Amino acid sequence: MVQFSPDTPNGEPSGYGYKDTVITGFSLTHFSGAGCRNFGDLPMMPTVGDANVDTPVGFSHANERAEAGYYSVLLNNGVKTELTATTRTGYARFTFPQGATASNLLLEPWKSAAGVRDASIQATGPSTISGFVASGNFCNTNNKYTIYFEASFDRPFTLKQGENRAYLLTFAHGDSDQVQMRIGVSFVSNGNAAENLAVENPGQDFDAVRADAQATWDRYLAKITITNGTNEGDKERDHASLTKFYTALYHSLLHPNVYSDVNGEYLGFDQKVHHANGFTQYANYSGWDIYRTQVQLLAWLWPREASDMAQSLVTAANECGALPKWSQANGETGVMVGDPGALIVANIYAFGGHSFDTAAALKHMVHSGTMPGAACNGVVIRPAVKEYLEHGYIPYGTENLWGSVSTTLEYQNADFAVGKFAAALGEQQIAQRFLDQAAHWTSQFDADAHLLRPRKADGSWAVTPFGPSTTDGFVEGNAEQYLWMVPYDPASLVAKLGGGATVSARLDKLFSRLNAGLNDPYFYMGNEPNFATPWLYAWAGTPWRTQDVVRRIMNEAFGTDAGGLPGNDDLGATSSWYVWSALGLYPITPGANGLVIGSPAFAETKVTLGNNRELVIKGKGAPSRFVQSLSINGQSQSAAWTTAEQLNLGGVMQFDLGDAPSQTALSVLPPMSF
Repeated sequence: MVQFSPDTPNGEPSGYGYKDTVITGFSLTHFSGAGCRNFGDLPMMPTVGDANVDTPVGFSHANERAEAGYYSVLLNNGVKTELTATTRTGYARFTFPQGATASNLLLEPWKSAAGVRDASIQATGPSTISGFVASGNFCNTNNKYTIYFEASFDRPFTLKQGENRAYLLTFAHGDSDQVQMRIGVSFVSNGNAAENLAVENPGQDFDAVRADAQATWDRYLAKITITNGTNEGDKERDHASLTKFYTALYHSLLHPNVYSDVNGEYLGFDQKVHHANGFTQYANYSGWDIYRTQVQLLAWLWPREASDMAQSLVTAANECGALPKWSQANGETGVMVGDPGALIVANIYAFGGHSFDTAAALKHMVHSGTMPGAACNGVVIRPAVKEYLEHGYIPYGTENLWGSVSTTLEYQNADFAVGKFAAALGEQQIAQRFLDQAAHWTSQFDADAHLLRPRKADGSWAVTPFGPSTTDGFVEGNAEQYLWMVPYDPASLVAKLGGGATVSARLDKLFSRLNAGLNDPYFYMGNEPNFATPWLYAWAGTPWRTQDVVRRIMNEAFGTDAGGLPGNDDLGATSSWYVWSALGLYPITPGANGLVIGSPAFAETKVTLGNNRELVIKGKGAPSRFVQSLSINGQSQSAAWTTAEQLNLGGVMQFDLGDAPSQTALSVLPPMSF
């Protein structure tokens, strides 16, 4: 619930920007790599000097340290700021310079990143404060949330409200130059914020809380242990590879966020207080992004938490009318396109998260997939679903719709996932209906252009001239990039494009650039619709090209510096792609647990699965990238795919890797779809 972190002026789009030389404040809430300004609630800044309200404050990276569970910086005003957290509380330690005429903490509740509707702070005792911030407006969508906070300091203060509705706490001088602040938050009430603080952070010292936070991160990150790096002993390269991997795994675990309080209460999408009985309510779903990579990883390794995340979406749908598509706190924002809520829930189920109300989930999926106007908080989940069902595609020019081809593809991906989910629940009639709807992707295939193309309601092609670089009809991308977004039917796509050799050559051209952006007809690692494309070589009969391209992307598009991601992380989506790729696996098919096989990046990786069995992935010859042979638990594997179900048995995947492609290894093509 708390992400206690620094903010700078040019964080993109809000948060922390490494090139900045000043910090504007340390706030309690953040999204990791979202595309719009967000959160940044209750920024605070320690200052020195009588009535000093000057911000921002300069700093140097040489005086800064960041770890999982801990952050510190020595500001240019001489104050050392240290931050750590529990699940629902933050803990700050400010060490002021000796001899300062006054030690202060400036609180600016009206400066949340996306604007503030209302805010207030009051002293509730000589060393305690209470308050709230009402914000929202993610991507200018007018969603709303209110966060309440209760803070306790280890010394008394005076509180004054000054200009710009800021509050200045000035601390009495004592035996120590340090001031410690414990702060609990809640999205329900100040009483719950106080209870969260009392239960999780009752007064132990800062270093103990920091140690607990880091021990918690160690437990989560140790789900995947890399015991020996690479075989060649290049320590610098080994360190870089391990840094990239564990940074990616860390990013993958930052969202969704715990939303219910220690007493189980949370504020629902209907603005009523509910109680999460037997599960933790989660919030903050970057739907269009995380359904492709992140939720599968969470469900495979942490099925209990992932089940709670699925249940959280179901309870939200019960409250607002439909599975949310992109939600912040307890409100739907409607950002991006498609029906990602259905995909998230179906993918969680496919990879092992089964402990949620599956019947209610399917009911909501069917409602959004068949009923025009199905909405959450007034946001229609599938605009133009009537036209989609009538034509098998969304006609070009449909009002109030972004990207007819892209949105059609998103609906079809969701339909396939719903079909697989329904089949798993024994609802065969529902399953067949949605699988049939997904099969209509061919209605937008222009056989002359060999591209998916916008089509008018009368069946004629739209957008002239039309070619690979065309962006009209597409969402954050172009026709060439979106051609490949049929991850549930790649065999048919390969056949329509002229067969394996033709497709391999076309993919080779696509991957001649690895992060080309939205407009040029090449691969764009920085955007989610492209994530599955490198893995399609398996259906073209050239799996060694996947092995090569994926490793190129890992080596060239990801780095260990401050610009180490190829684009926005979008709440862990991009980083989860990296984690899967380093394991040599990819969850390509919506609603199914099939995994395309690539090549592992490390000589030995131990994965503790969600069922507590151990899967050991051995890459003999790593960092060489080309698979020469593979066996699973001693049985030779010739197929370029496997399933999470098979790997959940545990045991050993033994890869033999070399520097040259093998045209016989993994030569059996994957099925039409998993």
